[in-house]
Amino acid sequence: MRYTQNWFEITARDNFNKFLEEFKGKDNLHFLEIGCFEGMGTRWLLENILTGKSDITVMDTFEGSEEHTRDGIEILGLKGFKENVKEYLDKVKICKGYSQQLLKSEKVEYFDFIYVDGSHRACDALQDMCFSWDLLKEGGIMIMDDYAWNGFSDHLNACIAIDSFLNCFKYKYELLLKEYQVVIRKGDFSKLEMEEKTMIKQFGTPPSDEWFENIKLPRSWDLIRGRLDGKSILDIGCNSGWVAWWAKKEGAIVTASDIFNTHVHPSLPFVKCSKEEMPFKNESFDFVLTGNVLHHGELDLTEIKRVLKAGCEFVSLQEPCILNETNEQKYLEENLKNELDLGIDERRPSLEKYKKALSIFSSFQLYRMNDQMFVEPTTETLPPLIDDNYEGGIAIRAIK
Repeated sequence: MRYTQNWFEITARDNFNKFLEEFKGKDNLHFLEIGCFEGMGTRWLLENILTGKSDITVMDTFEGSEEHTRDGIEILGLKGFKENVKEYLDKVKICKGYSQQLLKSEKVEYFDFIYVDGSHRACDALQDMCFSWDLLKEGGIMIMDDYAWNGFSDHLNACIAIDSFLNCFKYKYELLLKEYQVVIRKGDFSKLEMEEKTMIKQFGTPPSDEWFENIKLPRSWDLIRGRLDGKSILDIGCNSGWVAWWAKKEGAIVTASDIFNTHVHPSLPFVKCSKEEMPFKNESFDFVLTGNVLHHGELDLTEIKRVLKAGCEFVSLQEPCILNETNEQKYLEENLKNELDLGIDERRPSLEKYKKALSIFSSFQLYRMNDQMFVEPTTETLPPLIDDNYEGGIAIRAIK
């Protein structure tokens, strides 16, 4: 075996290992790799995933691309590819040529997995994704490489095509990851469309820039104020994205996330996911921030801890806290019927539950908050919560 580049190991192997786990060792699988280059990814798939009676189709010109010529990269060609996968050639269907033409002759809903890593030109990448879509089985996985690659000076890179594709096929897939690579699962998610329309009716569309500029930050913002410049921030359950918006204003590199994106400011990088299952790598963020989110659903902070870098902080700016959960259902029915009808769990945990959930961190501190979420700026220090019988708003700071 001989390879001139190690791109697969750097950008793809971990994602293949994670998102293709369900296919390992199974028979009758059909994979498609657009842009197999020297066969490093092909061989890895054959050795680690396609170990049963399954096969892979590869498409490539085997002549290199314009950036290969520009950067002086040696081209091993078809001969080099075959040499690198020679033990498995009986399981490899080789299609030499331009993928935009070759894809038109493949079977509809035939492939269980499609890897799009051909031309990085936006126009070519868009055709690869669109032509591939009908070839992918329902429930199949598609991985698109080089979302963050910006090697063309005219900016017509693959990210433009990937964003266009994702927007056009919205509700036809589940987004599993959006980092350097983008991972999606094909499926019918039209139910989400109805839920989002309900959310728009309930909460409206994203607020204006003026609204963001004029909001009053909570006193708990002092827990992070002046420490965000240049830091990677994840805003969980972002709603409008006001936390991410203000963090970005302080110089942070932000990612906003929520189960719906109907209300999020369009300027914010957004990933649709829940707090219980996030498509980010381990230790991805310097800060994980949220506000009035933890009490929705199970109070499980495992994923938050996982995506937070070692020694870094999780901060919740505001959460509700009660003494006794016995009468909580009656409270919800009397005061939050609309939220209940939408399936939004507004059940308020006890202080004991918060402490139990936070025990997975190396240390944590709870703070007493005002009744109002947004208050006038003050020079007073946010008071630590020391009363176990407290009921009201709390803020949380935890260190991994």
